[in-house]
Amino acid sequence: MRVPASVLVHTVTVEPYLGSSGRGPRYGPPVEVPCLVAEKRRSVRTKDGRTLVAGSTIHAQLDAPIGLEDRLTYRGRVVEVLAVNRHDGGRSTPNSLEVMVQ
Repeated sequence: MRVPASVLVHTVTVEPYLGSSGRGPRYGPPVEVPCLVAEKRRSVRTKDGRTLVAGSTIHAQLDAPIGLEDRLTYRGRVVEVLAVNRHDGGRSTPNSLEVMVQ
């Protein structure tokens, strides 16, 4: 089951990470992704084992094109992706992508 579109009242801009070059990271063309942003602090363990504080959590459709190294912009501010969790809730709850950002 998908997240109802009426719930996804915010938008983030995602620039997919393409790799690094001599000048730093390279990103692809920006894509607008509908989402719901919850601005609440919570502790997050990153992929390298560090514990950081996420300032916001972004909820999007399960197939949203958001990865750990992508560049996200929300309300004109570039935010760092700390963790991405997939929630495949089965039949009774919506499948979603949970993205914790700094």
